[in-house]
Amino acid sequence: MKASPLPFLGIAFFGLLLAQNISHALAQNWVQTSAPNDSWTSVACSADGTKLIAVAYNGPMYISTNSGATYSLSGAPYTNWLGIAASAEGTKLLAVNGGVPLIQTNGQTSNPYTPFYVSTNSGATWTETNFVYAHWGGPVSSPTSVASSADGRTFLAAAPEGIYFSTNSGATWSVPSAPNVSWSSIACSANGQRCVATPLCFSICVSIDSGATWTVTGAPTNNWVSVATSADGTKLVAAANLGYCGDGLIYTSTNSGATWRPTGAPSEFWATVASSADGTRLVAASRGGCPAGVIYASTNAGATWIRSNVPEIPWWSVASSADGAKLVAAAWGSPIYTSQTLPSLSLNVAVSGSDLSVESIPELKRMTIKRSPTPLFAVALCSLGVGVDRSLAQNWIQTSAPITNWSSVACSADGTKIVAAVDRGGIYVSSDAGATWTMTGQAASRAICGNPWSLHLTEQPLSRGIMVRTVG
Repeated sequence: MKASPLPFLGIAFFGLLLAQNISHALAQNWVQTSAPNDSWTSVACSADGTKLIAVAYNGPMYISTNSGATYSLSGAPYTNWLGIAASAEGTKLLAVNGGVPLIQTNGQTSNPYTPFYVSTNSGATWTETNFVYAHWGGPVSSPTSVASSADGRTFLAAAPEGIYFSTNSGATWSVPSAPNVSWSSIACSANGQRCVATPLCFSICVSIDSGATWTVTGAPTNNWVSVATSADGTKLVAAANLGYCGDGLIYTSTNSGATWRPTGAPSEFWATVASSADGTRLVAASRGGCPAGVIYASTNAGATWIRSNVPEIPWWSVASSADGAKLVAAAWGSPIYTSQTLPSLSLNVAVSGSDLSVESIPELKRMTIKRSPTPLFAVALCSLGVGVDRSLAQNWIQTSAPITNWSSVACSADGTKIVAAVDRGGIYVSSDAGATWTMTGQAASRAICGNPWSLHLTEQPLSRGIMVRTVG
Protein backbone atom coordinates (compact mmCIF):
# COMPACT_ATOMS: atom_id res chain seq x y z
CA MET A 1 0.00 0.00 0.00
CA LYS A 2 1.31 3.45 -0.90
CA ALA A 3 2.16 5.58 2.10
CA SER A 4 -0.08 8.50 2.89
CA PRO A 5 1.59 11.92 2.47
CA LEU A 6 0.62 13.05 5.97
CA PRO A 7 3.25 15.14 7.74
CA PHE A 8 5.00 14.35 10.97
CA LEU A 9 2.52 15.13 13.71
CA GLY A 10 3.03 18.39 15.56
CA ILE A 11 0.67 20.61 17.51
CA ALA A 12 1.69 23.84 19.21
CA PHE A 13 -0.10 25.83 21.86
CA PHE A 14 0.75 29.50 22.51
CA GLY A 15 -0.75 30.30 25.91
CA LEU A 16 -4.30 29.88 24.66
CA LEU A 17 -7.14 28.35 26.60
CA LEU A 18 -7.98 25.23 24.63
CA ALA A 19 -8.56 21.51 24.86
CA GLN A 20 -7.28 19.01 22.33
CA ASN A 21 -7.52 15.24 21.93
CA ILE A 22 -4.74 13.60 19.98
CA SER A 23 -4.82 9.95 18.99
CA HIS A 24 -2.56 7.76 16.93
CA ALA A 25 -2.94 4.12 15.90
CA LEU A 26 0.42 2.61 15.15
CA ALA A 27 1.08 0.32 12.22
CA GLN A 28 1.52 -3.41 12.32
CA ASN A 29 4.98 -4.52 11.22
CA TRP A 30 6.16 -8.08 10.70
CA VAL A 31 9.57 -9.18 11.97
CA GLN A 32 11.52 -12.38 11.46
CA THR A 33 11.97 -14.31 14.70
CA SER A 34 14.88 -16.45 15.84
CA ALA A 35 13.03 -19.66 14.96
CA PRO A 36 15.01 -21.72 12.42
CA ASN A 37 14.03 -22.31 8.81
CA ASP A 38 11.93 -25.45 8.71
CA SER A 39 8.99 -27.08 6.98
CA TRP A 40 6.48 -25.30 9.19
CA THR A 41 2.91 -26.49 8.78
CA SER A 42 0.97 -24.95 11.66
CA VAL A 43 1.19 -22.34 14.44
CA ALA A 44 -0.99 -21.57 17.45
CA CYS A 45 -0.85 -19.07 20.29
CA SER A 46 -2.37 -18.39 23.68
CA ALA A 47 -5.11 -15.78 24.04
CA ASP A 48 -2.64 -13.13 25.19
CA GLY A 49 -0.20 -13.95 22.38
CA THR A 50 2.75 -14.64 24.66
CA LYS A 51 2.89 -18.42 24.15
CA LEU A 52 3.54 -19.55 20.58
CA ILE A 53 3.67 -23.14 19.35
CA ALA A 54 4.94 -24.09 15.91
CA VAL A 55 5.13 -27.53 14.32
CA ALA A 56 7.04 -28.73 11.27
CA TYR A 57 6.57 -31.64 8.89
CA ASN A 58 9.25 -34.27 9.44
CA GLY A 59 10.64 -31.97 12.07
CA PRO A 60 10.41 -30.55 15.57
CA MET A 61 7.96 -28.60 17.64
CA TYR A 62 9.12 -25.24 18.97
CA ILE A 63 7.61 -23.18 21.77
CA SER A 64 8.03 -19.54 22.70
CA THR A 65 6.89 -17.99 25.97
CA ASN A 66 7.72 -14.39 25.06
CA SER A 67 5.72 -13.71 21.90
CA GLY A 68 8.39 -15.15 19.62
CA ALA A 69 11.45 -13.36 20.97
CA THR A 70 13.09 -16.72 21.72
CA TYR A 71 12.18 -20.34 21.01
CA SER A 72 12.98 -23.68 22.59
CA LEU A 73 12.32 -27.28 21.59
CA SER A 74 9.27 -28.85 23.22
CA GLY A 75 9.14 -32.35 24.63
CA ALA A 76 7.35 -33.62 21.53
CA PRO A 77 9.06 -36.10 19.20
CA TYR A 78 10.29 -35.26 15.71
CA THR A 79 7.57 -36.42 13.33
CA ASN A 80 5.31 -35.30 10.48
CA TRP A 81 3.37 -32.65 12.38
CA LEU A 82 0.39 -31.26 10.48
CA GLY A 83 -1.58 -29.19 12.99
CA ILE A 84 -1.50 -27.61 16.43
CA ALA A 85 -4.18 -26.02 18.65
CA ALA A 86 -3.96 -24.37 22.07
CA SER A 87 -6.25 -23.49 24.94
CA ALA A 88 -6.61 -19.84 25.92
CA GLU A 89 -3.85 -20.04 28.53
CA GLY A 90 -1.63 -22.09 26.22
CA THR A 91 -1.34 -24.90 28.76
CA LYS A 92 -3.43 -27.56 27.01
CA LEU A 93 -2.22 -28.35 23.50
CA LEU A 94 -3.45 -30.68 20.77
CA ALA A 95 -1.07 -31.73 18.00
CA VAL A 96 -1.72 -33.98 15.03
CA ASN A 97 0.90 -36.27 13.56
CA GLY A 98 0.75 -36.99 9.82
CA GLY A 99 2.38 -40.38 10.32
CA VAL A 100 1.94 -42.94 7.55
CA PRO A 101 -1.38 -43.45 5.72
CA LEU A 102 -3.22 -46.50 7.01
CA ILE A 103 -4.60 -49.38 5.00
CA GLN A 104 -7.41 -51.16 6.79
CA THR A 105 -8.73 -54.46 5.44
CA ASN A 106 -11.26 -56.69 7.18
CA GLY A 107 -10.87 -54.70 10.36
CA GLN A 108 -7.08 -55.17 10.44
CA THR A 109 -4.83 -52.14 10.38
CA SER A 110 -1.35 -52.03 8.90
CA ASN A 111 1.14 -49.33 9.89
CA PRO A 112 -0.92 -48.34 12.92
CA TYR A 113 -0.15 -45.02 14.55
CA THR A 114 -1.84 -42.53 16.82
CA PRO A 115 -2.25 -39.13 15.14
CA PHE A 116 -3.15 -37.13 18.26
CA TYR A 117 -0.77 -35.94 20.96
CA VAL A 118 -1.96 -33.94 23.97
CA SER A 119 0.01 -31.81 26.42
CA THR A 120 -1.33 -30.34 29.65
CA ASN A 121 1.82 -28.42 30.61
CA SER A 122 2.41 -26.06 27.69
CA GLY A 123 4.29 -28.65 25.66
CA ALA A 124 6.81 -29.87 28.24
CA THR A 125 5.51 -33.45 27.98
CA TRP A 126 3.14 -35.17 25.56
CA THR A 127 0.77 -38.14 25.65
CA GLU A 128 -0.63 -40.15 22.76
CA THR A 129 -4.43 -40.37 22.85
CA ASN A 130 -6.92 -43.09 22.01
CA PHE A 131 -8.39 -42.77 18.57
CA VAL A 132 -10.95 -44.47 16.30
CA TYR A 133 -10.86 -43.81 12.56
CA ALA A 134 -13.98 -42.71 10.75
CA HIS A 135 -13.67 -45.08 7.78
CA TRP A 136 -12.88 -48.74 7.32
CA GLY A 137 -11.38 -50.00 4.11
CA GLY A 138 -9.08 -48.09 1.79
CA PRO A 139 -6.46 -45.51 2.72
CA VAL A 140 -7.14 -43.32 5.73
CA SER A 141 -5.45 -39.93 5.91
CA SER A 142 -4.49 -38.12 9.06
CA PRO A 143 -6.39 -35.02 10.19
CA THR A 144 -4.88 -31.81 8.89
CA SER A 145 -6.66 -29.21 11.05
CA VAL A 146 -7.35 -29.14 14.80
CA ALA A 147 -9.14 -26.76 17.17
CA SER A 148 -9.49 -26.28 20.91
CA SER A 149 -11.95 -24.58 23.23
CA ALA A 150 -10.65 -21.92 25.61
CA ASP A 151 -10.47 -24.35 28.53
CA GLY A 152 -8.94 -27.13 26.44
CA ARG A 153 -11.71 -29.63 27.19
CA THR A 154 -13.22 -29.69 23.71
CA PHE A 155 -10.92 -30.76 20.87
CA LEU A 156 -11.90 -31.08 17.22
CA ALA A 157 -10.11 -32.34 14.14
CA ALA A 158 -10.86 -32.27 10.43
CA ALA A 159 -9.55 -34.95 8.07
CA PRO A 160 -10.18 -35.75 4.42
CA GLU A 161 -12.30 -38.70 5.56
CA GLY A 162 -14.21 -37.18 8.45
CA ILE A 163 -14.53 -35.01 11.54
CA TYR A 164 -13.49 -36.09 15.03
CA PHE A 165 -14.32 -34.51 18.39
CA SER A 166 -13.45 -34.98 22.04
CA THR A 167 -15.08 -33.39 25.08
CA ASN A 168 -12.57 -34.67 27.64
CA SER A 169 -9.31 -33.07 26.47
CA GLY A 170 -8.55 -35.84 24.01
CA ALA A 171 -8.88 -38.81 26.37
CA THR A 172 -11.47 -40.32 24.03
CA TRP A 173 -12.63 -39.40 20.55
CA SER A 174 -15.94 -39.72 18.70
CA VAL A 175 -17.02 -39.58 15.07
CA PRO A 176 -20.08 -37.35 14.49
CA SER A 177 -22.74 -37.54 11.85
CA ALA A 178 -21.37 -35.19 9.21
CA PRO A 179 -21.52 -35.03 5.42
CA ASN A 180 -19.19 -37.48 3.69
CA VAL A 181 -16.89 -34.89 2.13
CA SER A 182 -13.21 -34.02 2.25
CA TRP A 183 -12.78 -31.71 5.24
CA SER A 184 -9.99 -29.13 5.22
CA SER A 185 -10.31 -26.93 8.32
CA ILE A 186 -12.17 -26.66 11.61
CA ALA A 187 -12.65 -24.06 14.38
CA CYS A 188 -14.77 -23.60 17.49
CA SER A 189 -16.01 -20.91 19.86
CA ALA A 190 -14.37 -20.23 23.20
CA ASN A 191 -16.84 -22.47 25.06
CA GLY A 192 -16.44 -25.21 22.45
CA GLN A 193 -20.15 -25.43 21.65
CA ARG A 194 -20.32 -23.62 18.33
CA CYS A 195 -18.12 -25.22 15.67
CA VAL A 196 -17.52 -24.58 11.99
CA ALA A 197 -15.82 -26.77 9.41
CA THR A 198 -14.87 -26.21 5.79
CA PRO A 199 -14.83 -28.88 3.08
CA LEU A 200 -13.37 -29.00 -0.40
CA CYS A 201 -15.99 -28.34 -3.09
CA PHE A 202 -18.95 -28.36 -0.74
CA SER A 203 -20.76 -25.92 1.53
CA ILE A 204 -19.51 -24.89 4.98
CA CYS A 205 -21.07 -26.76 7.90
CA VAL A 206 -21.70 -25.72 11.51
CA SER A 207 -22.39 -27.45 14.81
CA ILE A 208 -23.99 -26.12 18.00
CA ASP A 209 -23.28 -29.17 20.19
CA SER A 210 -19.47 -29.31 20.29
CA GLY A 211 -19.28 -31.23 17.02
CA ALA A 212 -21.74 -34.04 17.73
CA THR A 213 -24.06 -33.07 14.85
CA TRP A 214 -23.54 -30.86 11.82
CA THR A 215 -25.72 -28.68 9.60
CA VAL A 216 -25.00 -27.43 6.09
CA THR A 217 -25.02 -23.61 5.89
CA GLY A 218 -25.90 -21.28 3.05
CA ALA A 219 -22.28 -20.82 2.05
CA PRO A 220 -21.65 -21.44 -1.65
CA THR A 221 -19.88 -24.54 -2.85
CA ASN A 222 -16.24 -23.57 -2.95
CA ASN A 223 -12.70 -24.85 -2.57
CA TRP A 224 -12.70 -23.95 1.14
CA VAL A 225 -9.29 -24.31 2.81
CA SER A 226 -9.43 -22.47 6.15
CA VAL A 227 -11.92 -21.12 8.67
CA ALA A 228 -11.81 -19.11 11.91
CA THR A 229 -14.40 -17.87 14.39
CA SER A 230 -14.94 -15.19 17.00
CA ALA A 231 -15.01 -16.21 20.65
CA ASP A 232 -18.81 -16.37 20.73
CA GLY A 233 -19.05 -18.27 17.45
CA THR A 234 -21.25 -15.71 15.71
CA LYS A 235 -18.67 -14.07 13.44
CA LEU A 236 -17.00 -16.46 11.01
CA VAL A 237 -14.38 -16.02 8.31
CA ALA A 238 -13.53 -18.61 5.66
CA ALA A 239 -11.04 -18.59 2.81
CA ALA A 240 -11.25 -20.43 -0.50
CA ASN A 241 -8.43 -21.44 -2.81
CA LEU A 242 -8.31 -20.63 -6.48
CA GLY A 243 -8.90 -23.24 -9.14
CA TYR A 244 -10.89 -26.46 -9.31
CA CYS A 245 -14.15 -25.37 -7.66
CA GLY A 246 -12.77 -22.30 -5.89
CA ASP A 247 -13.01 -18.55 -6.52
CA GLY A 248 -10.08 -17.61 -4.26
CA LEU A 249 -12.15 -15.20 -2.15
CA ILE A 250 -12.58 -14.67 1.59
CA TYR A 251 -16.11 -14.81 3.01
CA THR A 252 -17.55 -13.73 6.36
CA SER A 253 -20.71 -14.47 8.30
CA THR A 254 -22.14 -12.43 11.17
CA ASN A 255 -24.91 -14.87 12.13
CA SER A 256 -23.07 -18.09 12.97
CA GLY A 257 -22.97 -19.20 9.35
CA ALA A 258 -26.61 -18.73 8.38
CA THR A 259 -25.59 -16.35 5.58
CA TRP A 260 -22.25 -15.54 3.97
CA ARG A 261 -20.89 -12.72 1.85
CA PRO A 262 -17.55 -12.21 0.06
CA THR A 263 -15.24 -9.58 1.52
CA GLY A 264 -13.06 -7.06 -0.28
CA ALA A 265 -9.99 -9.30 -0.10
CA PRO A 266 -8.40 -10.04 -3.47
CA SER A 267 -8.74 -13.40 -5.16
CA GLU A 268 -5.71 -15.44 -4.09
CA PHE A 269 -4.41 -18.94 -3.43
CA TRP A 270 -5.42 -18.56 0.20
CA ALA A 271 -4.12 -21.11 2.70
CA THR A 272 -5.04 -19.89 6.18
CA VAL A 273 -7.10 -17.33 8.12
CA ALA A 274 -7.27 -16.24 11.76
CA SER A 275 -9.57 -13.98 13.76
CA SER A 276 -9.53 -11.93 16.93
CA ALA A 277 -11.98 -12.81 19.71
CA ASP A 278 -14.45 -10.12 18.65
CA GLY A 279 -14.18 -10.97 14.95
CA THR A 280 -13.08 -7.49 13.86
CA ARG A 281 -9.38 -8.14 13.29
CA LEU A 282 -8.69 -10.72 10.61
CA VAL A 283 -5.52 -11.99 8.97
CA ALA A 284 -5.19 -14.22 5.92
CA ALA A 285 -2.18 -15.70 4.14
CA SER A 286 -1.70 -17.38 0.77
CA ARG A 287 0.57 -20.25 -0.10
CA GLY A 288 1.31 -19.93 -3.80
CA GLY A 289 0.49 -18.36 -7.12
CA CYS A 290 1.84 -15.04 -8.27
CA PRO A 291 3.09 -13.59 -5.99
CA ALA A 292 4.33 -16.73 -4.23
CA GLY A 293 2.62 -15.88 -0.95
CA VAL A 294 1.11 -12.80 0.69
CA ILE A 295 -0.47 -11.78 3.98
CA TYR A 296 -3.45 -9.44 4.22
CA ALA A 297 -5.01 -7.99 7.37
CA SER A 298 -8.33 -6.35 8.16
CA THR A 299 -9.32 -4.29 11.19
CA ASN A 300 -13.00 -3.92 10.27
CA ALA A 301 -14.28 -7.50 10.05
CA GLY A 302 -13.20 -7.89 6.45
CA ALA A 303 -14.76 -4.76 4.97
CA THR A 304 -11.32 -3.64 3.79
CA TRP A 305 -7.94 -5.38 3.66
CA ILE A 306 -4.36 -4.13 3.68
CA ARG A 307 -1.45 -6.10 2.31
CA SER A 308 1.29 -6.66 4.88
CA ASN A 309 4.95 -5.99 4.26
CA VAL A 310 6.21 -9.59 4.41
CA PRO A 311 8.36 -11.75 2.13
CA GLU A 312 6.56 -13.49 -0.72
CA ILE A 313 6.94 -17.05 0.51
CA PRO A 314 4.55 -20.02 0.82
CA TRP A 315 2.68 -19.19 4.02
CA TRP A 316 1.05 -22.20 5.66
CA SER A 317 -0.43 -20.99 8.91
CA VAL A 318 -1.34 -17.84 10.86
CA ALA A 319 -2.59 -17.36 14.42
CA SER A 320 -3.90 -14.37 16.35
CA SER A 321 -4.12 -13.32 19.97
CA ALA A 322 -7.58 -12.65 21.36
CA ASP A 323 -7.28 -8.89 20.84
CA GLY A 324 -5.77 -9.29 17.38
CA ALA A 325 -2.75 -7.19 18.31
CA LYS A 326 -0.26 -10.07 18.18
CA LEU A 327 0.04 -12.28 15.12
CA VAL A 328 2.30 -15.16 14.17
CA ALA A 329 2.81 -16.63 10.70
CA ALA A 330 4.75 -19.66 9.51
CA ALA A 331 5.85 -20.64 6.02
CA TRP A 332 7.22 -23.82 4.51
CA GLY A 333 11.01 -23.79 4.39
CA SER A 334 11.25 -20.35 5.99
CA PRO A 335 11.54 -18.70 9.42
CA ILE A 336 8.60 -17.75 11.61
CA TYR A 337 7.39 -14.16 11.60
CA THR A 338 5.50 -12.22 14.25
CA SER A 339 3.65 -8.94 14.24
CA GLN A 340 2.57 -6.74 17.10
CA THR A 341 0.31 -3.72 17.02
CA LEU A 342 0.93 -1.27 19.81
CA PRO A 343 -2.30 0.03 21.35
CA SER A 344 -3.69 3.32 20.17
CA LEU A 345 -2.24 6.17 22.17
CA SER A 346 -4.39 9.16 23.01
CA LEU A 347 -3.60 12.40 24.78
CA ASN A 348 -6.13 14.67 26.35
CA VAL A 349 -4.38 18.04 26.43
CA ALA A 350 -5.82 21.14 28.08
CA VAL A 351 -4.28 24.55 28.77
CA SER A 352 -5.75 26.46 31.69
CA GLY A 353 -4.16 29.48 33.28
CA SER A 354 -0.47 28.82 33.72
CA ASP A 355 -0.62 25.03 33.52
CA LEU A 356 -0.74 22.42 30.78
CA SER A 357 -2.60 19.30 31.89
CA VAL A 358 -1.91 16.08 30.01
CA GLU A 359 -3.59 12.69 30.33
CA SER A 360 -2.54 9.67 28.29
CA ILE A 361 -4.96 6.91 27.37
CA PRO A 362 -4.99 3.93 27.92
CA GLU A 363 -2.01 4.17 30.29
CA LEU A 364 -3.80 6.86 32.35
CA LYS A 365 -0.53 8.66 33.03
CA ARG A 366 -1.13 12.23 34.17
CA MET A 367 1.22 15.15 34.42
CA THR A 368 1.11 18.91 34.72
CA ILE A 369 3.70 21.24 33.16
CA LYS A 370 4.15 24.81 34.40
CA ARG A 371 4.03 27.32 31.59
CA SER A 372 7.23 29.18 30.82
CA PRO A 373 7.23 32.92 29.96
CA THR A 374 7.26 32.18 26.21
CA PRO A 375 5.73 28.73 25.96
CA LEU A 376 5.68 26.40 22.99
CA PHE A 377 3.98 23.14 23.84
CA ALA A 378 4.70 20.49 21.21
CA VAL A 379 3.29 17.02 20.86
CA ALA A 380 5.40 14.71 18.72
CA LEU A 381 5.77 11.07 17.79
CA CYS A 382 9.08 9.52 18.69
CA SER A 383 11.04 6.28 18.74
CA LEU A 384 14.46 5.18 19.86
CA GLY A 385 17.08 6.09 17.28
CA VAL A 386 14.89 9.07 16.28
CA GLY A 387 12.52 7.77 13.64
CA VAL A 388 10.13 9.71 11.45
CA ASP A 389 6.71 8.32 10.54
CA ARG A 390 5.40 10.29 7.58
CA SER A 391 2.09 8.45 7.21
CA LEU A 392 1.17 7.83 10.85
CA ALA A 393 0.09 4.36 9.78
CA GLN A 394 3.04 2.87 7.95
CA ASN A 395 6.61 1.81 8.58
CA TRP A 396 9.04 3.94 10.53
CA ILE A 397 12.08 5.26 8.73
CA GLN A 398 15.33 5.39 10.64
CA THR A 399 16.99 8.75 10.12
CA SER A 400 20.68 9.59 10.02
CA ALA A 401 20.64 10.58 13.69
CA PRO A 402 23.07 8.45 15.74
CA ILE A 403 21.93 5.52 17.83
CA THR A 404 22.15 6.73 21.41
CA ASN A 405 20.14 7.17 24.59
CA TRP A 406 17.52 9.60 23.31
CA SER A 407 15.33 11.02 26.04
CA SER A 408 13.10 13.57 24.37
CA VAL A 409 11.93 14.81 20.99
CA ALA A 410 9.68 17.62 19.75
CA CYS A 411 8.81 19.17 16.42
CA SER A 412 7.21 22.16 14.76
CA ALA A 413 3.60 22.10 13.63
CA ASP A 414 4.55 21.33 10.01
CA GLY A 415 6.99 18.61 11.07
CA THR A 416 10.01 20.07 9.31
CA LYS A 417 11.87 21.27 12.38
CA ILE A 418 12.74 18.61 14.96
CA VAL A 419 14.78 18.86 18.14
CA ALA A 420 15.98 15.78 20.04
CA ALA A 421 17.85 15.52 23.34
CA VAL A 422 20.27 12.85 24.49
CA ASP A 423 20.07 11.66 28.07
CA ARG A 424 22.94 13.50 29.80
CA GLY A 425 24.25 14.44 26.37
CA GLY A 426 23.85 16.89 23.54
CA ILE A 427 20.91 18.35 21.67
CA TYR A 428 20.39 17.65 17.98
CA VAL A 429 18.28 19.65 15.55
CA SER A 430 16.93 18.98 12.07
CA SER A 431 15.31 21.48 9.72
CA ASP A 432 14.38 19.00 6.97
CA ALA A 433 12.00 16.58 8.73
CA GLY A 434 14.81 14.39 9.99
CA ALA A 435 16.76 13.94 6.76
CA THR A 436 19.87 15.50 8.28
CA TRP A 437 20.85 16.35 11.84
CA THR A 438 23.19 18.85 13.47
CA MET A 439 24.49 18.74 17.02
CA THR A 440 24.20 22.07 18.77
CA GLY A 441 26.57 23.42 21.38
CA GLN A 442 23.96 22.96 24.07
CA ALA A 443 23.98 20.17 26.63
CA ALA A 444 20.71 18.56 27.59
CA SER A 445 19.48 19.81 30.93
CA ARG A 446 18.20 17.47 33.60
CA ALA A 447 14.76 18.92 33.06
CA ILE A 448 14.81 17.47 29.54
CA CYS A 449 16.49 14.13 30.17
CA GLY A 450 14.93 13.37 33.52
CA ASN A 451 11.25 13.86 32.80
CA PRO A 452 9.26 10.79 33.98
CA TRP A 453 7.19 10.84 30.78
CA SER A 454 10.28 10.49 28.63
CA LEU A 455 11.71 7.74 30.79
CA HIS A 456 8.42 5.86 30.67
CA LEU A 457 8.59 5.73 26.88
CA THR A 458 12.30 5.15 26.37
CA GLU A 459 12.29 2.18 28.70
CA GLN A 460 10.35 0.32 26.00
CA PRO A 461 12.92 -0.66 23.32
CA LEU A 462 11.83 -0.04 19.76
CA SER A 463 8.51 1.35 20.97
CA ARG A 464 6.78 4.33 19.50
CA GLY A 465 4.99 6.72 21.76
CA ILE A 466 3.90 10.30 22.35
CA MET A 467 5.97 12.77 24.28
CA VAL A 468 4.96 16.14 25.61
CA ARG A 469 7.69 18.70 26.00
CA THR A 470 7.85 22.32 27.14
CA VAL A 471 10.13 24.44 24.98
CA GLY A 472 10.58 28.06 26.02
